[in-house]
Amino acid sequence: MIDESAYGKDHVEVAAALVKLGVACGSFGDYKQQKDLSERALVIQESAYGKDHVNVANTLVNLGNAYGS
Repeated sequence: MIDESAYGKDHVEVAAALVKLGVACGSFGDYKQQKDLSERALVIQESAYGKDHVNVANTLVNLGNAYGS
């Protein structure tokens, strides 16, 4: 992924890209990939922002959608 080479694998910009990619995968019915990408993004976001940040909450919603589907 281009963001990883520019920012490093644990940067919040990478997490944002992972979330967007996960949503796209879910739109195509690939819920396992959506779950995997969301979980990876969640680790980065919780480390960078803490557990009470709005971006973490949004990623948790996306993760819940993946599990629900």
